[in-house]
Amino acid sequence: MRLVPLTLALALTAAPAWADPPPAADTKPRDQAIDRSLVDLMSLGATVYNSGDAAGCFRLFEGGLIALRPQLAHRPDWQSVIDDALAAARSEPQAGEKAFHLRRAMDRMRAEINPRATGDVRQMSAQVADGFRLTDEEQAVFDLANAERRKAGLPPLKVSERLTKAARAHSADMARQGQLSHTLSGRGPADRIAAVGYQGAAWGENVAWGQPSPQAVVTGWMNSPGHRGNILGAFTELGVGVFIDGGGQRYWTQVFATPAGR
Repeated sequence: MRLVPLTLALALTAAPAWADPPPAADTKPRDQAIDRSLVDLMSLGATVYNSGDAAGCFRLFEGGLIALRPQLAHRPDWQSVIDDALAAARSEPQAGEKAFHLRRAMDRMRAEINPRATGDVRQMSAQVADGFRLTDEEQAVFDLANAERRKAGLPPLKVSERLTKAARAHSADMARQGQLSHTLSGRGPADRIAAVGYQGAAWGENVAWGQPSPQAVVTGWMNSPGHRGNILGAFTELGVGVFIDGGGQRYWTQVFATPAGR
């Protein structure tokens, strides 16, 4: 894929030529400009990561933070956060872990600028008072998956409340930890399915981060052979979970399974 040149994608604000640290009154607008740059960088990185290019996401984050660092003369603590994150990321063998070291550093800076931007994860996937049902976004992901199955001549999946509970919990956990992974805190998909009391003969899981809509995330999964294989696999039930953090980043999970004995 062709990446947008970093200098155009980030639109970083040029740093004023301060002889000394700026007065406190000037710090807030500068921090807000930095926050906007971080949001742009994270959004573009999510697109690259979810295209399957974790290494490209790391390089994008690395270049963006290096470009941003000179603008933080008024915040030497943030410069240290960037330096420490870059050092830690470069020592990691896995590209995905490299990228998320830098993502966590950006979350840390954003949390100081706007405490509601990170950590305060909003649950989009709540059960409603009149009983279990999917939210609008979850329903759209579910319907789009079944539309792909119909095109392939496959039977539709049935919605599962327990698998949805597992999917919602995993999306929330990914958002809180700032990671995109099938394994968090030592627990994998099979552990999460068992934790909600689902007895399955087979399972599969799709996760994604940053796509702005159900159509975008399902299209991305269908363009990835492994994710496509789950959507068009020999499963009978599906759960969907969508969570969004305060910065507007969505975390998506699909959990596929076939009940034991079927």
